[in-house]
Amino acid sequence: MKFLAATLLIFTVSSQIFDASGADQKPYDKQHWERTNQLCSRLLRTPQEARDLISQKKFDDDANEAMHCVIRCTGIVSGTYDGERGTVMEMMEVQAQGKTGFAEYRSAAEDCYGGFGPEDYGDDWCKKSYLYFKCDWKAWVQHVKKVE
Repeated sequence: MKFLAATLLIFTVSSQIFDASGADQKPYDKQHWERTNQLCSRLLRTPQEARDLISQKKFDDDANEAMHCVIRCTGIVSGTYDGERGTVMEMMEVQAQGKTGFAEYRSAAEDCYGGFGPEDYGDDWCKKSYLYFKCDWKAWVQHVKKVE
């Protein structure tokens, strides 16, 4: 029942945060990501240690389930991750507006996705989303750059 209530709340909030049609989307600013992350952390009652690691952008392979679930929630609420499709590249392209390297990012991220499968996450949907996120984060940092 708690999961259903949290899911409903996330859906309600996410529909208010972004336009589901995708029309006239602009990249999210730093404050958006912080607010979304804080919302997910509160909803999931995430321990302070995991929240600190996320705010410090320390996304390592030893991340715990709490961090995995906050990352999943943040992606779903922001529209950049879908539990069925994985990373929503259309929304990632919106995030790359005004920057270079999106095609390279996409190619590198999609290559990385091929490096894991159900045997790596089983029924753990939070871990699955974290594996996608790790691929996205690494490829984004490597390829997407501000236009100078």
